[in-house]
Amino acid sequence: MTELFGITSGPLLQRSNVILGVAAAVCAPLVAIRDISKLSVFNILGVGAVMLLAATAGLLGLTAVITGVAHVPPAVPNLAAFGDTPLKIAMGMAGVVPIILNCYVGHQSIHGIMAMLKPYSVSEMKAVCGGSLAMGCVIFLVLGLGSVAAFGAGVDANILNNLSATGMAPLIGSQLASVMSVIVRGGFLVSLLGSFALLMFPLRTCLIELLWNKQLSAAGSGPAKAAVTAELESKHYTVLTYGILASTVATAVLVPDIWAALSIVGDLASTVQAFVVPALIGLALAAGKHLQGAKGAAALDGSSSSNAGMQKLMSVIVLAMGVTLFGNGILQRVLA
Repeated sequence: MTELFGITSGPLLQRSNVILGVAAAVCAPLVAIRDISKLSVFNILGVGAVMLLAATAGLLGLTAVITGVAHVPPAVPNLAAFGDTPLKIAMGMAGVVPIILNCYVGHQSIHGIMAMLKPYSVSEMKAVCGGSLAMGCVIFLVLGLGSVAAFGAGVDANILNNLSATGMAPLIGSQLASVMSVIVRGGFLVSLLGSFALLMFPLRTCLIELLWNKQLSAAGSGPAKAAVTAELESKHYTVLTYGILASTVATAVLVPDIWAALSIVGDLASTVQAFVVPALIGLALAAGKHLQGAKGAAALDGSSSSNAGMQKLMSVIVLAMGVTLFGNGILQRVLA
């Protein structure tokens, strides 16, 4: 707002007022949309915004190299930043692991993607997953290396602070920096708002399964359960949707340090979501608990048995990793 409208002080720049304004003017109308396909444009805008962010950082790094002011990326982590004893360093580095690994986690959206993939096939779904992971890896590498080359030790925890008009001006000039700052940061804002609206769909479903578990259990599974879920969602749509929005806004306003909140969520909730629960599901699938009768038993014979064994092994490894990271997160909170 300061860069666009020249406002330097006053109630319009107060954090709580900005959050309330965005929630009322943008989020509230967006979450009223009941058809997820109508929000697909935000998938495109979101990917585009993240690619633009990475491309900008990469170009800034390249500019720094060409002009001879580039910073050399460190070959090893700055261990002193994690603590002053070997134990604290080890725990600090372990705390970073879930953050890095969570960058490559997207299974919370996979069911929605599977439903949109028509005609569906396992091979095509694997191609989508592989392509997404590869694209994410490239984006993270370009963003990280470009930012370090351009800003060195001055890289902020929130890279958007570096991509401000004043931050980019020494490399590309004040005029171009002002334009790029608005485009990059504005695009990222659009991406976040779109992601919030899209994530409302799985979150609403989770709440329905939590609040009406007995009713859904009585419906059985498959299409019958899906029909009951859809009925409950339609009936309680407004209360669930705007209840989630209100609680989110209240949390954002009342919690002054977003990084502390993100750290707790990353260490605890995200670790369970990204590692523990998928590993338990993998163990159940490897044991054939999703299969029934002789057909299910036969499906685990021969080569399928070896595949199930490998899946079980990988699930155990992921589960052990998740439990370890979860425990480390709790221990860090206790010792802090």
